Amino acid sequence: MPTKLKTLSPEAVAMLIFIACGAAIHFGGDWLKRYALALPQTQILQRDPPAPATQPKAGAIHIIRETQANPPVPPLTAAQEISANQIFEKSAHASATSDKADSEVNIDYFEQLAAGKDKHLQLNALMHNGAMINGRFIALNGPIESVAYPGIGEDANNPSKLVAPLLVAVDQVKQTATVGDPIQKKRVITLNLN
Repeated sequence: MPTKLKTLSPEAVAMLIFIACGAAIHFGGDWLKRYALALPQTQILQRDPPAPATQPKAGAIHIIRETQANPPVPPLTAAQEISANQIFEKSAHASATSDKADSEVNIDYFEQLAAGKDKHLQLNALMHNGAMINGRFIALNGPIESVAYPGIGEDANNPSKLVAPLLVAVDQVKQTATVGDPIQKKRVITLNLN
């Protein structure tokens, strides 16, 4: 028998070792499972003691009462009372008028986008069915979500609806793309390919 082991190739020896390990795991695992199930249920393993608290525990809360009486506050005179009321009425009137003025002023975000088109809209490439704007492909008549703005009459800080300008035309000959306002269709911005 020793002479036969010497004639086996290294691959055959590795295969025999692999098969032996697999059989040991298969049959040994079954034996280990049966052994674990046969253990008594009341066996308690030793547990580590709980970790000490890193922060001190809060003690009892003591309510501190002031023992010294506050000096009485003198009542307001009629002139002081009127002036205080006038102050609050003026501030309430000023805030009401400023809220009304803010709600009546509509900011034209498309016009602001047109004014800063070199900063906010960069035409990267042209294709027959769209263009690359701001590093993203925009299909023809598709919205440019990267420069969406609040709709007309919306609060700029908390808009309920965002409006995105649309890619309305691509001109391969002139190397331009046209971006249009989705609300007022006649307003457009022309972008040149750099």
